[in-house]
Amino acid sequence: MDEGIIALVAICLIFGPGLLAVWSRHKQKLLELEIQREQARGLASSSNIELETLKQELAELRRTTTEYDLSIDSHLQQMKQRIEFLEQRTHEMESQQHIRG
Repeated sequence: MDEGIIALVAICLIFGPGLLAVWSRHKQKLLELEIQREQARGLASSSNIELETLKQELAELRRTTTEYDLSIDSHLQQMKQRIEFLEQRTHEMESQQHIRG
């Protein structure tokens, strides 16, 4: 029985460090993969947040552009009406001067 224990201890001493090294390396690789996976999730999440922020900024820019466009259109309409009014008054004044003169 002592020889069996000695043989078992010898086998453990011979192969144990190698098996322990392989097992440790395997665990290290698993941890590295888990860290990479978490980092990828973090990057994807960060990218999604940035994308949503850009979408919101673009929507705000579109709203602002539309407001400015409507404002400019309104001002152009007002200017057109004023010019038409002035042209009409000028025409009337010229007609009255031709009648008098």
